[in-house]
Amino acid sequence: MQGVSISTPGCDVVGIISHEIGHALGIFHEQARPDQERHIAVNYNNIPISRWNNFNSVGTSQAETFGLPYDTGSVMHYGPFGFASDPYTPTIRTLERIQQNTIGQRIGPSFLDFQAINAAYGCNEHCAPLDCLHNGYPHPNNCSVCTCPDGFSGRFCESVHPSVGDCGGLIMVSNMPQFITSPNYPLGFKSGVECYWLLRAPSQGRVFLEFVDLFEFHCEDTCDKSYVEVKYHNDKRLTGARFVLQFLQFLIAQ
Repeated sequence: MQGVSISTPGCDVVGIISHEIGHALGIFHEQARPDQERHIAVNYNNIPISRWNNFNSVGTSQAETFGLPYDTGSVMHYGPFGFASDPYTPTIRTLERIQQNTIGQRIGPSFLDFQAINAAYGCNEHCAPLDCLHNGYPHPNNCSVCTCPDGFSGRFCESVHPSVGDCGGLIMVSNMPQFITSPNYPLGFKSGVECYWLLRAPSQGRVFLEFVDLFEFHCEDTCDKSYVEVKYHNDKRLTGARFVLQFLQFLIAQ
């Protein structure tokens, strides 16, 4: 029997319990993956030597990734200041700088966390191939439907996830500017609002995204409660960049 330690004050929340259960199921810390150096830089000068083992990359002979990509949104990933000797200096920096506020979330397992566990325990082996869209895969409890990455829904992940609030939907991008606003803009929106938009460009097109007004959410080291997330990777399983306070411009490849 594998024990799960959650007796320390503050550890009795879903994300932390999920993290510890992940260890019990055999999952290493995400920042310790064999491909660590392609995604993050670890500042060992700001980490006590006794804690280095939490950051050291695990070799391919010890770890199996099942071909799944590195996930900055994993519940198994440490935040920017994990075990920092100097609390004002990060111990982890993401090589994609816009991912810095994404690491360390403790809301719950990410889509890729669940997929890794399903792969490790062969939960999908009884399912026939299914034409899931947007990097979904057959649901292990019902092989006739797909389990979908965040932001998508439908039997085959063909639809935008329903929003909570008067917002969200599919936007067909053109060469003319289009505008998205949060509910009740420019005033604040109600608590619990969740908006999902899918921006679809023509074939071989690109989306130019610009935040034209300053927005502000409360976010400390990690953005896991209120934020704007942009899923800019072609692989929609990956957690996007999360933003809380800034003007922003960048291109999203289609």
